[in-house]
Amino acid sequence: MKYPKRKRWLAPAILITGLIIAVLLMASEEDELPSGLRSKPLAVEVIKAQRSTLRLDVPAWGLVEPREQIDIRPQVEGSIVSVSDHIVAGAVINQGDVLFTIDPRDFQNRLVEAKATYEQAMQALEIEKGQQEIARAEYKLLQQNDSTKKSNALALRQPQLKERQAVLSMAKAQLKQAELDLERTMLKAPCDGQIMKENIAIGQYAENSTIALSIACTDSYHITASFPSDYRVDATKQKAAVTINDKAYPATLKAVLPQIDPDTRQKQALVSVSDVDLPLGYYAAVTLPGLEFQNVVALPKAALRANNTVWMLTADNTLDIRSVTLAAQNDERIFVANGLEDGAQAILSHIASPLKGMELRLLETEQNQDDAL
Repeated sequence: MKYPKRKRWLAPAILITGLIIAVLLMASEEDELPSGLRSKPLAVEVIKAQRSTLRLDVPAWGLVEPREQIDIRPQVEGSIVSVSDHIVAGAVINQGDVLFTIDPRDFQNRLVEAKATYEQAMQALEIEKGQQEIARAEYKLLQQNDSTKKSNALALRQPQLKERQAVLSMAKAQLKQAELDLERTMLKAPCDGQIMKENIAIGQYAENSTIALSIACTDSYHITASFPSDYRVDATKQKAAVTINDKAYPATLKAVLPQIDPDTRQKQALVSVSDVDLPLGYYAAVTLPGLEFQNVVALPKAALRANNTVWMLTADNTLDIRSVTLAAQNDERIFVANGLEDGAQAILSHIASPLKGMELRLLETEQNQDDAL
């Protein structure tokens, strides 16, 4: 059965007419949407670029160590007769505190003997000086011919005088040594610090080779700080900082070590901290003085995008993508040498699909609102 031509074209014509009417209605509805229901441009947070002379701090890390660790060895031998009550591992000590005492009686006797020997030598020298006077008088009376200088010296007893003077010098040295040995029977702390190890007890025989105590001197601390090899530290500057458990302490850069750590392949610097009490062995974050850069823009690391680009909010509130040249960077900041002018607004916010020229708007932060008020 065949349909008339008029009926065959009727259905497509109705469909086309309906589509045209729908498009017109949609356009009319869009024009009539309230302004509050229209989609707004994406709001972004920005920071203004300002050129200045800045120093890039170098992040480093290391362990807190004592200024030095000293092994206390007795310099004289003998039985230990007293040990201070606070001598235990971990105890804090002050410079000059008595640590332990070796039996001093033998050394007191040696000191008495040395004093007696010294007195005898002094008396012998005085007697010899008297002999010198007699010899000179006799020499003048005899009026002997001066055949040789040697015979004159013998006649005047000059060799005997020198011998007595030498004996006195030896006796004096022995007396000083006896006094020193007696003083060394009482061992004192060489510095303010903390006892790391102890191996002494009353009645124990102390020998010169025995390590009685190990003391960590904590009047100051050292940190061998490691930092990435691509960073450079300004060794002419001494100001540094050490952070432990979120608390910062002033520190001094002592030296940048010449060698790279063979295990970590990191550069190293020696930092000193004084006038504070720090826990030994704790991990410390260290901030070292880096190089100084002139006429650069400092931005947060979040402003740096792929391929060394920075997103900018233009004066007409559109997105611009700038290629920049970096002078340096660390984990927190970048220093831009070229590509940004003063007053340019770098975008910190994330944009899922950034397109150059897309419309944006400035995020109204509390600070912006305050400025508006």
